Amino acid sequence: MIKHGCISVSFGVFTAPLCSINSDGAVKTPTKGYNVAIAILSITVFFAITGFSTHSLLQGRWMSNEDPKSILAITNTKYIEIYNSHTISSENYHRNNHSCDSAYLKSSNLQNAGFISLDDGRCFEIMGLSTEHLTLMYTVSGKLFTFHKLKHR
Repeated sequence: MIKHGCISVSFGVFTAPLCSINSDGAVKTPTKGYNVAIAILSITVFFAITGFSTHSLLQGRWMSNEDPKSILAITNTKYIEIYNSHTISSENYHRNNHSCDSAYLKSSNLQNAGFISLDDGRCFEIMGLSTEHLTLMYTVSGKLFTFHKLKHR
């Protein structure tokens, strides 16, 4: 976006101006926003090059931090709950950028990794996601589920 001859970079809710305007109307560069914009661009390029996305990061086998017998397996289309080596449920899922629970309203404007909507009607907000850790919140109760990723066998 260009405003008053100054370029700004936007990413989600963040906007970083690459320059600022003096009181006399002259453009000065760079600003602190320049550093933020470079960081945002670097992260975006990293994810584009490596192919990381929320959907691909979700896929795999996740062990509960609270109960090692509880495993969550997420494939391209399935959300599978396993307990003590027995499948408890297997549901189709969809990842959304908005709440899949109409009664659950997010009180913050911060962007997050999104929501997981199961075909059985359950909805989870993705509170944290990395290559090693996953935190989900069940939107009906607010209960948090924390997991760590299992290594390939």
